[in-house]
Amino acid sequence: MKEIITRDFSTYSGRMLEDYFIQKVKTEKKYNLIGTYWEKNNQNEIDIVAVNELKKTVLFAEVKRQKKNISLEKLKYKSLHLQKQFEGYSFTFKAFGMEDM
Repeated sequence: MKEIITRDFSTYSGRMLEDYFIQKVKTEKKYNLIGTYWEKNNQNEIDIVAVNELKKTVLFAEVKRQKKNISLEKLKYKSLHLQKQFEGYSFTFKAFGMEDM
């Protein structure tokens, strides 16, 4: 059992942290569409994509236990394909870590 927990803890805790921040963004009530995004073969995965259709804004966010491990430049690159679907919108890029809880 210990081996299984040790093996899977990183994946499990990362997913729980993503769920926490998705709920946090939802409670702010700034966006009417909130979810995750990934392309074929799990490429360009983005942990949180939140859209405000009225104000024409999109939040792209990456979640990691340690915020210092997040590259906003990489997040901007991963979001390029998706940005094309939101012509005329403004974009915000954020990093969330345990220190933001």
